Amino acid sequence: MTELSENPAKNALPAAAGAKQHVYYFDWLRLLAFVCVVLHHLFLQATSSRGYPLMAIPLTFARHINNAIFWCVTGYLMLSSEKTRDIKTFYKAKALRLLLPFVVWQLLYWFINIFIWKRDGAFSSVFVSISAYHLWFLQYLIALSIFAPFVKRIIDDASTRALVLLLAVCVIMRLLPNDLRRLYPRFVLLFNLDFLSEWFVYILLGYLLAKCSIGKKLTAVIYAAGSCAAAALLIIYFIQRNAESLPETPIWMDRINVIVLALASAIVLFAKNHLNIKCAPIKLLAELSFGGYLIHVFFLDLWKQLWGAPFGTVTAYFRLGLTVVCSLAVVFVIRRIKYLRAIC
Repeated sequence: MTELSENPAKNALPAAAGAKQHVYYFDWLRLLAFVCVVLHHLFLQATSSRGYPLMAIPLTFARHINNAIFWCVTGYLMLSSEKTRDIKTFYKAKALRLLLPFVVWQLLYWFINIFIWKRDGAFSSVFVSISAYHLWFLQYLIALSIFAPFVKRIIDDASTRALVLLLAVCVIMRLLPNDLRRLYPRFVLLFNLDFLSEWFVYILLGYLLAKCSIGKKLTAVIYAAGSCAAAALLIIYFIQRNAESLPETPIWMDRINVIVLALASAIVLFAKNHLNIKCAPIKLLAELSFGGYLIHVFFLDLWKQLWGAPFGTVTAYFRLGLTVVCSLAVVFVIRRIKYLRAIC
């Protein structure tokens, strides 16, 4: 058996005749990505890293893998669907699914920041920023959706070997220093468009990991690389743990780097091999997580207005759990209201 083939994974659950197969391990990954995003945004409100000894290590992982896992899942779900090939149908569906939530939540957060939280500069930000800071992912999803039908056709006609080579090229190009990256020909759209230059690596990675059957030797290599990446992140944490303020990501370690790539690959592959389990509650929570991305910042801001910046490990864990529960509960209620369900 080859280490990488196009055969379905051995633990893939068979779909009923005429039904679309549900990939259950993606439910766990979607929920994991959402919790990591909430944890990362929670600590953006903190003023120091010293008061959270039991949260610092989870935070170290969360702040680096949350977007990677999100785009791995998004890449597979979008590029594996046959509906993506039909440009008219796909655009129509995504226009309602993405543009409406983007406009509604953008206006809502501008209103909240200006008239409820009364933040300085909130009004002027309406004219200089296209989105509230945490809604950037919707902009990228919209950009991906514009090109997805064409990328889908290219991927469907390409061999696994060709896609792996494309992934390698994308990684190499992203790892080049900024000065060298400026030498890209401007017409090479693949490396100049924002969403492709930053997240196409993970979109393609998630698609390949889910689509291909990966042999035991290659699986062991990916797990070993992921373990080394986790160790590297811990080393970075221990180097920076005495910082007066929450450490910035080193300039050499941007969103696309070998450490995060290796760790994200191992996490996705582990979920594929061990978490492809049907679980109705997890499936429901995963479906609610998209709306959770949109609303969770409101609750984080609310807790900060009520109780100030988070302090101490117990407080941080409490706010994390409360934010996740409240966000998903509100999204659950909104989706039960006929005229509101489309916004999340």
